[in-house]
Amino acid sequence: ARLGCLGLAKTCASTWSIRFSGSYSERAKMRCATAALLVGAATTFAPRPRGLATAPRRAARIAPTKMFGGAPAASDAFGKIVSADGPIADLFAKTGPGPAVAASRSAVAVSAAVAGALAPGGALVGVAGAVVGGGLARFGVAPALVEGRFKAMQAKVAGMLRDAATAGDWTTVSSEAVKAVVDEYGLPPDYSTALLCQIYTKYLLEVMRLPDVKTAEMNDLAALRGILGMNEEATGNAHYDVAVEVYRELQWTGDDVLNDPESPEHRTISKLLFLSDRAFAGDGVGGSDEAYGYEVGRVRAVFQMSRGALDDRCSDIAAPFYERALAGTLEKLGSVDSGMLARARAKLGVADDAKARMHARCFGDEVDAALGNDAALSDADQARLDALADVLELEKSDAAEAIAAKTVPIYVDATNKAVQEGITADADAQKALGAELDRLRQALRLEDATAASVFKDAVAQTLRAPYAAATSALKLQNTPGALASLERLMDVRKGVDVV
Repeated sequence: ARLGCLGLAKTCASTWSIRFSGSYSERAKMRCATAALLVGAATTFAPRPRGLATAPRRAARIAPTKMFGGAPAASDAFGKIVSADGPIADLFAKTGPGPAVAASRSAVAVSAAVAGALAPGGALVGVAGAVVGGGLARFGVAPALVEGRFKAMQAKVAGMLRDAATAGDWTTVSSEAVKAVVDEYGLPPDYSTALLCQIYTKYLLEVMRLPDVKTAEMNDLAALRGILGMNEEATGNAHYDVAVEVYRELQWTGDDVLNDPESPEHRTISKLLFLSDRAFAGDGVGGSDEAYGYEVGRVRAVFQMSRGALDDRCSDIAAPFYERALAGTLEKLGSVDSGMLARARAKLGVADDAKARMHARCFGDEVDAALGNDAALSDADQARLDALADVLELEKSDAAEAIAAKTVPIYVDATNKAVQEGITADADAQKALGAELDRLRQALRLEDATAASVFKDAVAQTLRAPYAAATSALKLQNTPGALASLERLMDVRKGVDVV
């Protein structure tokens, strides 16, 4: 720099004397020499991206996104990223890093040389023109070229994802291919990480345009994190940035709307919380418990939400998905095992207590379906229930109790009905009552001891009402009422004996 300034000073002094005494050719030569020195000096001060000490976490502000506008296709989402990077980035993405580096580093020098050569007048005017042209390029053109060179890497990666999405499946883009692009452009690691994180952030914003969660969105976000090579910190920053954007969109929404589980606003916040929860706790790309507590804690802190409220919202979203998984298990019982359900629970974040409730309800509903209108369990029904209990990880005793909870009430009702019918039945009808109860016991697959206990309880229940009426009448010295109640009691006893 000193040598350049010294040479420039000498040249200017010579130029001043030649301006008044030298020929036109001498003045032209001196102008060219002066411009050359200015080019060297200007190049010394040309922007160098690697000289930047640190990279901002977000290289560019996220464009405002209107919620509830309808989620576009993946190709549209990635296409928006390419368009937002601008024409310079798109050009450098197509030409490669070589021309991008050359253009960004030589912009100041070329502008200074051209401005100095084209400036009308003498050498001093040429010097002034070179300085002005170089300065304009330094503060106008060069930064745009540097930014375009940086964003060219982002545009190229987003373009790869867009083209793959258009072809049918963007998840076919490999993390190795993305890493090759990053290495090709040779950006500082902080900047390349920030630019890749922006791709994920903008895609997540597009996902948030619809308030309802889809399993495909969970899978796609997990795949995108893997493709872009995002670590826990980058993922956390992206979800936090999106939380801030969602909060900005909804900050003037009333509490009555935000607290209404059916409102799009409430569902949007719940969706982001759920996707953030799953990003760190169960989809195979998440991180440690420490990362979960910190990163998810940052997201829920944006909405001033407690951990308990977060868990409740996530559970409300996960439950319907797992219910559908259980319904699919019933449809394909022979091809589903307990491990598949365990993986589904891990992916959705279904807690153990929720699992127990849903498994018990699923098994009970299947018992009802097996009993049907004829109130009977065939051998095939029992085999299916045994297989289901195994897939649902139910203990044999728990499964037996669940079946008994459905079959015993049927037998109790039948027993009470038989006792009542036995009071007025004729001899032929009386003979059929016991046989019918025995047939029902076998159809319900009740053990003899269970059937005997049920019958005993049914008899006690049937005798209780007339006995209580007789006792009450005697206390009131109501002899006619007491006699009537005793007659009723004897009739019930006769029905019991018949059965």
